[in-house]
Amino acid sequence: MDDARNEYRRHEYQSEPYRPRRQRRTGAMPCPADGAKHCDNCGATSTVGGWIVASLGLACDVDCYDAMSDSTGAHALQYHTAQ
Repeated sequence: MDDARNEYRRHEYQSEPYRPRRQRRTGAMPCPADGAKHCDNCGATSTVGGWIVASLGLACDVDCYDAMSDSTGAHALQYHTAQ
């Protein structure tokens, strides 16, 4: 226990650098021409942490996942539904 306490006291914590939140798109992007996997809420074709499978489609991040929790994503409504 003393060894653990001493190690804890000697440890120097490094703070994370400030990273501002990325700005969300105001509108959905059109479908990619090559048919790539894309988010059903914003239309993005890339994701940092991996794709999230929502019950109503693919989401690129937690914000898009939350937006699709009770309705179809904005991109899917605009580009994937029959007009």
